[in-house]
Amino acid sequence: MLDVEVQSGDQSNSSHSMPGLTSLLHRLPLNGKPAFVRGDIAWGTDNVMTQLETIFQNYLFKLKKSNNVKKLI
Repeated sequence: MLDVEVQSGDQSNSSHSMPGLTSLLHRLPLNGKPAFVRGDIAWGTDNVMTQLETIFQNYLFKLKKSNNVKKLI
């Protein structure tokens, strides 16, 4: 656990949490950054992945096996 940010129940999704996460990642020294950011299905959005890729941060998210994902697999 690197940091904790407490918010009300209706502000717990990635769109509300992402600014705090990117702020934390920017404050960490290069040798102190995590190997990857891990999140559940709700974090696997294009917006989150794009922001993490912009700052060269690896990530791992669960993937919902929708019909289109099954076709790709």
